[in-house]
Amino acid sequence: MKTETVTEWLKRSYSSFKQGSGLPEWVLPAQGFSEVVDEVGDDGILEMSRPLKPAPVLKKQIEKLPPDMVSPENFQNAAKSWALISRVKPVIEACFDARVILTSFKEDDLKAKADVLRSLCVLAVAPFSPEGETTLSELASILGTDRERPSDLIRCYLDAVLQNDLATLKLVNDCIASHAEWWRWSVLFAKRAKSLVCEPKLVAVTPALSDDIARVLVEMIKEGRNGESERDYPKCSAG
Repeated sequence: MKTETVTEWLKRSYSSFKQGSGLPEWVLPAQGFSEVVDEVGDDGILEMSRPLKPAPVLKKQIEKLPPDMVSPENFQNAAKSWALISRVKPVIEACFDARVILTSFKEDDLKAKADVLRSLCVLAVAPFSPEGETTLSELASILGTDRERPSDLIRCYLDAVLQNDLATLKLVNDCIASHAEWWRWSVLFAKRAKSLVCEPKLVAVTPALSDDIARVLVEMIKEGRNGESERDYPKCSAG
């Protein structure tokens, strides 16, 4: 049986990554994350992370150093030293907002839902990719917000969805389609996500996450660990 080294690396480093990003322990719990990466496997993970350009270098490094030889402290230091770690928590918060909207689509709106899901995949991942700067700049221009605040890009896009701003949604979709690599990846990612057998919890709570609970949890995450409000909604001027 093939050893899934990338999967083990991700599972062992996940807690340090979450801690470094400021995400509460109960958000995207480790058990659900492990279920997803186990199902996707090494090949799938490397394929899904293609926009981040890690595959060639990452695979060589991982093969040289098994994850059980890396201390938790080193994992924590690596997470904290990542230049883009501060973007993770705001993007996750915005994606929780997106989850509420995606569940509101009706059965006869499946094509529209698929388009929105693909666009959201790009908006959520491009801020962490060296190949995403040009695409982000173009999307920021369409959505009328700052590309340096990727969570605002997501929320301005969701605002366009809620307002049924078809012109803006088409511009976003066309922009992503004009970048062939991002378009192919978004289609692949959405297809992979839809095919998952496991249904991991987004939060470590019972009962299941309803729309109302999701909204409350978004606000709780935004409050931060010190109880200080971090609410800062973007001003969007799409069009």
